[in-house]
Amino acid sequence: CNHRFVPFSRRTLKREIISMYKIEKARLEGFINDSTQR
Repeated sequence: CNHRFVPFSRRTLKREIISMYKIEKARLEGFINDSTQR
């Protein structure tokens, strides 16, 4: 563990997780919409 990078990486990691979560949620919603339309 490199303690120098902890504050930076934690903030970046949180942003990455949020963006990934939003993308996955959008993909899931699109998948559900496709399923219901057919």
